[in-house]
Amino acid sequence: MLDPKAVAIFLSVVREGSFTKAASALDTSPSVVSRAIAKLESDLSVKLFHRTTRSLSLTVEGREFHQGARDLVVRTGELADSANHMARKFFDFDVILCASEAYLAQAPPLSGLGDLGDETVELQLGEQRYPHYSLNFIP
Repeated sequence: MLDPKAVAIFLSVVREGSFTKAASALDTSPSVVSRAIAKLESDLSVKLFHRTTRSLSLTVEGREFHQGARDLVVRTGELADSANHMARKFFDFDVILCASEAYLAQAPPLSGLGDLGDETVELQLGEQRYPHYSLNFIP
């Protein structure tokens, strides 16, 4: 089974265009990123990137994996949105949303107004606003 953290790191490397920039975006070291990508490549038995000292590009297999990973992230988000919408439509309770790190790595910036403890906050995801949601983040 693939490590979801490694997939999230892979998606960040593709988005940022370098291991160093991905490490910075993820607030980790380039060596952690490098090891995660090496492990992912080993688990998949394919090379995901063409690497030189000056450039980084996806291999054919890397492009295919990237598309599949992005599709999975989008579908995960759609499923979470759908479940959240249905729960809000039929029931009057707060929703606990578990999102994979891969989804969170690709999701638009998340911002809330107020304390993200057990407080009810006004939530905004990209341009979409979700008022009066109680958030519980589960790792």
